[in-house]
Formats: sequence, C-alpha cells, structure tokens
Amino acid sequence: MSINIISALKPIYALASLGDSRVARFYQSLGNNFGFSGYTHFTIANSIAKKPFDVVYNGGLSGDQSDTMLARLAATIASGAGTLWIQIGVNDVNNSGVGYTTTNTVGPNQAAVVSTANVALICFQNIQYAAQQFLRAGGQRVIINLECGAEVFGTAQIAACINLNQRLREFARSAPGVLIYDLWSQMHDPAASTTSTLRFKSGYAAEASGSGTHMSNKGAEIVGRNLAAFLTANFPTVPYLPADVNEITSITTNNLLLNPLFMTTSGGTGSGTNGVTGTVPGSWTADRTGGGGTQTTVVSTGTPADGSPGNECIMACTFGGAGDICRIRQDAVIGNISVGDFLEGVGVVVVDSGSVLAGIQMDLQYADGTTTWNLTDLKPLDNNPISTVGGTYYLKTPPYPVTVKGGGAFMSMRLYAIGSGAGDGYGCWRTIQARKRFAL
Repeated sequence: MSINIISALKPIYALASLGDSRVARFYQSLGNNFGFSGYTHFTIANSIAKKPFDVVYNGGLSGDQSDTMLARLAATIASGAGTLWIQIGVNDVNNSGVGYTTTNTVGPNQAAVVSTANVALICFQNIQYAAQQFLRAGGQRVIINLECGAEVFGTAQIAACINLNQRLREFARSAPGVLIYDLWSQMHDPAASTTSTLRFKSGYAAEASGSGTHMSNKGAEIVGRNLAAFLTANFPTVPYLPADVNEITSITTNNLLLNPLFMTTSGGTGSGTNGVTGTVPGSWTADRTGGGGTQTTVVSTGTPADGSPGNECIMACTFGGAGDICRIRQDAVIGNISVGDFLEGVGVVVVDSGSVLAGIQMDLQYADGTTTWNLTDLKPLDNNPISTVGGTYYLKTPPYPVTVKGGGAFMSMRLYAIGSGAGDGYGCWRTIQARKRFAL
C-alpha cells in the first residue's frame, strides 16, 4: 500500500501561532471589534508582503512560558494550518531568576525545576517539541523567532537568551521545514547594551526605555519591513485584490461597493465642510473625526503609479496633533447582503515618506440591526508614530459570517489616516473593495 505524502500536507498559507503576549497582540478582539493590529512585526510584514497568510488560529497568551504554551499545541495542529509561527521565551527567562517548576502535561521537561542555569535548554526543547509535532502532523513550515529578551534582564538572563538562540539556530540548520527569523538582531541595540544591560533600538518598544518588552508602532513597522522580505523570499503570494474596473455591483453582487476603484472621480460628499477640500470621488464621503478637530484634508484622484486598475484617491492631510483622524467612507448596497454571507474588506494604501502618522487603518463596519461589528486591519497601538519611511501596505480584514440581518442593517467601508502629532500625512488609497467570500 502506498501513502500519498502530498495529500497529507496542510495548506501553507494557513497560519497558526504559539507564544506569549507578543503573539496575542497579532489579533485584536475587544467586544464587537476584531481584526489585525498594526503594532507587531508579523502583522506589518504580512501586510507589506501582500498578505500571504490567513491567520486561522492565534495561540498567543499573555504571560505564557514555553511549558504552558504546549497546552495549545493540539489546537494548533487541529486548526489545519500548514505554517506555524512561534515566539516564546521571554517569560521563561524572566521567571527563571526566581525559579519555577514546569506545569506541562505533554512534551518534555514535565515537572522540571527551572533556573537561569538550565532555562535555555528547557525552553529550546519545548520549542523543538512543538515544531516537530506540528510538522509530523502535516505542517509544512515552522517559523521560529529568535528571542529578543526584555530590557529588565541582567547578565545571567541575557546569557540565557544568547544560549537559547544558538540552540534554535542549530536546530533550524538540521530540521527540514524549520525557518529562523532573527528578531534578536532586529530589536537588539548592541551599541547601547552591555554584558549586564540589554537595550532595544530607540523607540522600538512600547514601554519606556529600560523596561521594554513589547513592540511599539515604530518598532513593528521597521522590523516588519525586514520580516516582509523574509516572508516574500519563502512564501509566494496569491493575488486577492480587484484586478478589473468591472469588479462592481452591477456585474456581480459579490462585490459590494458602488465605486470601489474611484472610477467616478466626483460627486462624493464632504468637500467644503468639516475640514475637507478638493473633489471627493462619487459614492464616497470624506471627513475628519477624533482628535482636536482642526485637522484638514485635500482630496483628489490620480492614476496609480504601479498600474493598478482604476484610480487612486489621494488624501493630503494636515494634522493638528496626535489622534487626529482623516478618513473616507462608503456605504455598501445592503440589499446585496444576506444571512450566510462571508464579508471581507480588501485594499491598498501608499504612504509617502515623511508622513506624520501613528498608522493607517481599514475598518469594515457591519451593523446587523442590533449590534455593530468592526472588522479592522492594522489598527495602531496608540497615537505614537510609526517610522517616516513610508511605503505600500496591503490590507485585508478577517472574514465575517453574517448570522443576523435585521431592520436598520448597514455596512460601511471606512479608511483612516491617524496622525501622531502636528504635521502632514499623505496617502493614496487603491483597489478598495468590500466583498463576499465563498467560504471562510
């Protein structure tokens, strides 16, 4: 009897994750709001790399160590993901300073007493076990992040991070399907660090200098650019954006916006009011919201430089302070949405270098008549700045299954530019669409 090995492999574009709070932050879920954050290197990289991955399971849990992480390994495998992302170790090393006993009931090192002397080996063996089990169950790739540590670490804990990372490097060189992302070198600032002091690069952490653990908007954006090149080199993308100007509601009701590619360049609303000047594309509304209320935007349309279909909507914003928002929005034809549909927002935004931004965000809002749901992509952590490098971001919200549609239901596509302080932010929105998927 022969075994078809290929048929046992799981889809490489379906990604599951295991880790601590740094992984939990990939995906925001608060009340009726859920979607992808803009303050982790994975979410930024997935965006810049043209969204190769659909996240099918997020196994990040705040405070987790590698031994407690193993409790979710079975769910990771059961998710059907073909790629596994692992980022773990900072809590192992931090807690080893006072010592602890592992609590896992699967895998190695059960009931092991952990100290700074053995934490690197125990953490590595737990990561190795998770990777091996995932691959044996039909997974195709495991991406392991080298541990970047925390700025509160002392000499023994810094040494543990270094030893853990060396073990992970050696594992990847001998294990088919295992890839290493060098997060240590991307976050670590060797010029500011000593044998007893670990420091991240300036502004890369959300916390104050000396206590950094999590990424800031800036750290995520800059490290995410490096990771995007890594993803592009290892995972070919599947195109998902509108590619023709006829992808509109008059052709197929799966496409829900009347003027998604800004082909009608005038007739929208907002110009001359609420800080908006210029010509707003048809079916769209431009306005300002949040912040100090003095922000302004000049709206126009142009031809995309990359040859994308249709036109681009150009927003030249001037922010008065952090938290100021300029946006464009369009309501869908609600009659084209039915219970059982799967809704999704997609699009591209190009940000000019030098822009004073905390982030850019897509928000696909669906109100079922009782509850309003917000499906977001790249929601920033706070109003602190990303880098001023600029670039192109590919957006795709999580899909949403419509289970209720009552009186007063509506759906609205909302595109935000969020200021990080007084100054200018310049962006071009392209190939925007709200549509129905055929399956989750």
